Amino acid sequence: MGRWAEGECVAVDVGRTGRLALFGEHAVDGRRLARLVPGASSTGGLDRLSGTVPGSFHLIASIDGDVRVQGTASGLRRVFHARLDGTTVAGDRAIVLAALTGERADDERLIWQLPLGALPWPLSWQPMWHGVHSVEPGHALFLDSTGRHRVGRWWRPPEQDLSLLAGGSRFAGALSESVRTRLAGPRPAVAADLSGVDSSSLCVLAARHGARVSALTLAGPDAMDDDAPCAVRTVAALRRAGRDVDHVLLPSDEAPLPYEGVLDTAGTLDEPAFRIWERARFLRLFDLGLRRGAEVHLTGLGGDEVLGLAPQWAHALAGEKPHASLRLARLIAARSDTSCTKALRALLDRRSYPKWLASHANDIGRLADTALGWGSPVHLPPWLTRDAATAIADALRAASRAARPLGRTRWVHVTLDAVHQAATVTRQYQQLARGGGTRLAAPYLDDSVVESALAVDASERGAPDRPKALIVEAMRGVVPASALLGRTQSTGLPVLQGMAVHRHELMALADGSLLADRGLIDAGALRDALLRPVPPHVNHMLYSTTLGCEAWLRSLARPA
Repeated sequence: MGRWAEGECVAVDVGRTGRLALFGEHAVDGRRLARLVPGASSTGGLDRLSGTVPGSFHLIASIDGDVRVQGTASGLRRVFHARLDGTTVAGDRAIVLAALTGERADDERLIWQLPLGALPWPLSWQPMWHGVHSVEPGHALFLDSTGRHRVGRWWRPPEQDLSLLAGGSRFAGALSESVRTRLAGPRPAVAADLSGVDSSSLCVLAARHGARVSALTLAGPDAMDDDAPCAVRTVAALRRAGRDVDHVLLPSDEAPLPYEGVLDTAGTLDEPAFRIWERARFLRLFDLGLRRGAEVHLTGLGGDEVLGLAPQWAHALAGEKPHASLRLARLIAARSDTSCTKALRALLDRRSYPKWLASHANDIGRLADTALGWGSPVHLPPWLTRDAATAIADALRAASRAARPLGRTRWVHVTLDAVHQAATVTRQYQQLARGGGTRLAAPYLDDSVVESALAVDASERGAPDRPKALIVEAMRGVVPASALLGRTQSTGLPVLQGMAVHRHELMALADGSLLADRGLIDAGALRDALLRPVPPHVNHMLYSTTLGCEAWLRSLARPA
């Protein structure tokens, strides 16, 4: 059961007793899908199908009474399951399964949402409801005729053995095909974000594939932020090439400030909004595209995580080329304001993932770990109660007993963990966009794109002074050179301004806090923090995670 737009669902017979369906963004019809699965005799024999169909979709198959339910390796298309009257039921929305089974939100898992960012894998992947379980990315849920279930793995990260030249060519093909998959009809109308190199590449590819593109740029107030000038040059180059591009440049003083409408968050998300501060800004961009008749909105979300160069590349390189360790240690020390000795010790650290998790539980809140571990240090907000902080440390210790990393090396693990977190954020925006009538497409989180990026040797993907070498190589000659150059980042001033302008709404979330009622935060400490400017050494997202959790709890309490 579900609701899909025209073309999102395609189904075919498999043999004499089977049926197979894809739900989501793809460009296959029934005839082509049937050719891809000739003679499939079991649901277990469909592991390779997703790799042959570009896009982002769920796969559901039933053969001889056995059912397979599968999402994506990136984690954008999720699968949840629960028990209902003795039978396993599955779906792509945890909140729907919780409503069907009468389960309530789990306070312990809510605690895990309060630190800055997500807790280390696999805690970051657990749903927010008692009795509702999540299938890990790259795994499928199998249901038999008795109502029982099992989970099996169908995807593993590739070997990192491609050069930048070969990998760039493969990545360019995968990304181009992913964009083409979203374009239906002879001259489809699409909206596309146009800011950094990630979104610029999507915008250019859509135009080259013949789409009528409304390129949307949100100008920043920071004079050093060059997104808008670069976007103007990119559009000019596309028009000179005869492409159909309409550029919408929204001045900073006309854009919603961060935290605008924070009290209006809808209660339809499966978990608290990770980036509640920018919700109104995204919705404004979606609306701009809708007004111009866009049938789909292309977003560069996920690009930073798929293309970025996690610092753990240095750890992997030091293991392969020990003579390079000292040079790397000096570079890391210079860039992270730490000593060369500490950086060298981090490069030579060979703890397993379970041991790292266990030691991390002991260091929680002290930020003793370096940037070269299996993940980022856990930052606890100062308004967290002692019991809540203890619960987080206990959860880390419990997870360390059976935790498995997402890849063989720290670099692959950290990259995939970041991709899965980006998929969660993007999925939330897809749900919000769909509520407003927009289909939000994130090509960087397609499995084919993620896999082609991971296949490139980490030592060739870039360096600290060229962190996105892969997309630069892939889009050379396709995207105007000005869009591939290094960009000057904004100082983030709008966030602090938004917190000041909308302080009344933020204080309303602290007053009568449901998190405080559950003993998770000290409402007085949060209120005091909101009354003062954010300290220069504090990441504003530390506030956003708590405010997102509070808004989510209140949305659940509202009448449906």
